[in-house]
Amino acid sequence: MGTRKIMKVAIFGCSWTHGVGSIENHLSWPQLLDTEYTIENYAVAGSSVLFQIHMLEWVKKNNPADKYIFQITRPERITYWNDNIDWKKYLKGNRVKQFDREVYNDVQIATIQSTTQSTDMTTKQETINLAKAYYKVMNDEAFSLEYKLAYEYIKQNVDFCYLQTEGTERGLELPCIEDILGREKCKQWWQHGTHFGREGLQWVADWVKENAKL
Repeated sequence: MGTRKIMKVAIFGCSWTHGVGSIENHLSWPQLLDTEYTIENYAVAGSSVLFQIHMLEWVKKNNPADKYIFQITRPERITYWNDNIDWKKYLKGNRVKQFDREVYNDVQIATIQSTTQSTDMTTKQETINLAKAYYKVMNDEAFSLEYKLAYEYIKQNVDFCYLQTEGTERGLELPCIEDILGREKCKQWWQHGTHFGREGLQWVADWVKENAKL
């Protein structure tokens, strides 16, 4: 008899999926998935939708999975990265693998809040300067169009995708955790900004498992 293949899931997103250092050293909901699948978590805190689409395409070409799950982050973010990176080198762990902090050796992020250097994401001063210049000239219509194009692409190219927040606000027809739970319930689980602690992360893991049919 042959050896049974262990299925693999690739997951993409931002800090809501990558985790943050202040919550059990980057505890993430993929780490709490109760499944026999091998889990590879390519989420990067602070990263843009465009970067995560890049990661999706890279994985499909270089390290294919059996299922693809995508947590769509906020718009209004920019990320740049070095060319020709073997991203697998940053995946750490056994059954559940995810990026460690060293990924920021090859990734720089900027968000609309990028006004100071971040020790968690090692944001460089030149990245902060770029963010300030970028957000000064980009308008809301450009952000909305870019986001809509990314959103439509993701829907067509993954097995399951969802939003953490602002689903109703942005008029997007996707499952949204904040819409499902309600803002007050989410607040009860927030431990670092809008990031869930263990109880909330376990809820997300169970919810994704059910809806993505893992």
